[in-house]
Parts: sequence; structure tokens; C-alpha cells
Amino acid sequence: MKKLLLIITLLVALGIVTGLYLWLTPESDQQDQEAVLYFTTVTHLDRHDDPVFEANEEKFREDSDMLLALADLYEEYGAKLTLEASTDFALAIERFDYDVMSELVERGHGVGAHIDYGIDGQLTRQTGEPVSNVTYDELVDLLVEQKELFEEIIGQPIVHSSGTPSPLDWVSANIEAGFQCHSSIVTYYLVSLDQKSRPPGWTDEYISAGNYHQAFPFDLAERLNPWQMDNATNWVEHDPGGELVAISGETGTHFGFLSEYYNQGITSHTELLKIQNFDEADIEVAKEMVLDALDSVDEDQMNTLYYMYSMKDIRTDYANGFPLMRGFLSWMQELAEEGKIEWASIPEMCNQYSEDV
Repeated sequence: MKKLLLIITLLVALGIVTGLYLWLTPESDQQDQEAVLYFTTVTHLDRHDDPVFEANEEKFREDSDMLLALADLYEEYGAKLTLEASTDFALAIERFDYDVMSELVERGHGVGAHIDYGIDGQLTRQTGEPVSNVTYDELVDLLVEQKELFEEIIGQPIVHSSGTPSPLDWVSANIEAGFQCHSSIVTYYLVSLDQKSRPPGWTDEYISAGNYHQAFPFDLAERLNPWQMDNATNWVEHDPGGELVAISGETGTHFGFLSEYYNQGITSHTELLKIQNFDEADIEVAKEMVLDALDSVDEDQMNTLYYMYSMKDIRTDYANGFPLMRGFLSWMQELAEEGKIEWASIPEMCNQYSEDV
């Protein structure tokens, strides 16, 4: 009987202690123990055959000022953007002595390398088969060159890259060049896989016929958790020994045509670029996707999401004083205050994943 009373007494005491802990512990600390969705937006500055930034100082400074104005807006709401820049843009920084990349990094935003090599789009569309515009060694050299150039400018490591879809082993090329993570993965990357490793129907011909810029994996829930890649022949499967981390997101569908893609079912990237119109309908789709993502977060894994916020999207909103993005950021700020999302640049996501594994 005494043992029973002792056990009851201990259980009651434990219940009281637990209740006091939950009552005294701030709600924010309790939320930190739950799954969180890391979020950012990614903007590409593409490579140009005619290096437009390097040749045109006015355009370079206009784009730089616009990006800094965007950073000002983000910081009002505790948000972080990620810029994936081209070599053209970096060379213009050196030429015109106007270093927007370093300023963004110093202010807590992220910078990565957008390579934009690996597929000859024109030849690929003509032949219906993926054609690389570089050899494997040339791809490695381009990756190394851009990484070193960026690191010299900003004075710290560049950990992630994008823009290397290729029939070549683009995964090994990125690893050899020293990158830890890869972002902005779209269906163009499927060309490095054998047909049996691709989703049904995703042949070279189908991909080349305008179906090359959709987000992958197709299911949003499957895009939330980064995974490790070993080489380009099996990159869709997590490999615990893989040295390049895939950080997927809403990469192929720009902010400015989320509504056209998801509400109207227009999937051709070429067509979407023609009809792109950044408006409130796109913001509503973006919000719905964030809520869907929050329903799918995994407490046992890192959860990430980002939207592709193109220069055209930014320019449209900037001209009007950023009403669309301001509304979205205000809405996201509420989710952040509730502990459901946390703003983090792609480099921060990459470094966090490396610490967790």
C-alpha cells in the first residue's frame, strides 16, 4: 500500500512540474521545438552572350539600386532575399566599382552563383535531344571561375550554385568545383537521367518541347526536404554519402506567373514568359502554397521553400512602390511571429543542413 501511495505521489508531482514548465515557458520557446519552414525568395541574374551588365553601366546601376530597394523592403518585415548572380554582373561590379553583392551579404541576405551553362537550348530544341554547350572539364572550370570571382568580391565562401542542367555529370562537376549545395532545380535537369529513372513520359523530346522549366519534384511536399546527391545519373534519390545537397523550391515558376501556371494550367515556360503579369492573383497562389507547405512540414527533417522572384517581377512591383510584395511580406511576417516560418537565405539553409547531418 505504501509503494502504491508513493507511486501516486510521484506521478502527481511530475504532473505539477510539467504543468508549471509549460505555463512558465514562453510560447515562442515551445514553438521552437516544432517543425519550422525556412523560406526565402530567389532572384536570378542570367548570363548574357552579350554581357549586358558589363557593357551598360546605366542598366547595371539601375538593377543594383532596384535590388537594394528590395532589400530595404524585406528588412522592414524581417525577411531575407537570395541573389543568384551571373559572371556578367560580378564583372560589372569590378568595372564600375559599385558592389551591391557585398552590401547584400553584409546586410544578412544571401548570394550564390548562377552558372547558366550545361544545355545548348537552341540545338536541343532543334534536335529534340539534350546537347551540352560545354564539355565536363569546361563546366568545372566555369564553376570554379565564378566561385572564385564571387568570393574575391564578397570576401567569404560561396556555398551554393544553380543553373547547370546538363546531360553531363553536373552533380560531380559542382562537387569538384567546391560547391556544397545546388538550388533552382527544374525539369531540364532530368536529361541526365536514364529514361527508366525519369517520371513516365518525360522523354528528351517532351522536355525540349517547352517542358524544361517546371519545378521538380512535382509534388510540393516532396520539394520541402533537402537531399544529398552523389552524381547526375541518380540525383533524384537521396544518397547519405552524396556531397552535393539539393535545396529544391518553387523554382521553375516565377512569382509573376504562379496564377497562369496553377490556375490556368499553362506549363510551357516560353508561353509563360510571353504572358507574364505579376498581380494579386499570383500573390494569392503563393499564399495558398505556403499554407499547403506548412501542412506538410516534417518534424524529423529540415523544411525549406522559396519562390523565384524574377527581375521582371521586381521591376513591375518596384515601379509602383512594391504594393504586391509588401502585402505578401506583411502576411508572411504574421506567420513568422507565430513561429511557423523562418526567413533564411539559401546559403543559410545550406549551412544549417550541413550542421544537422
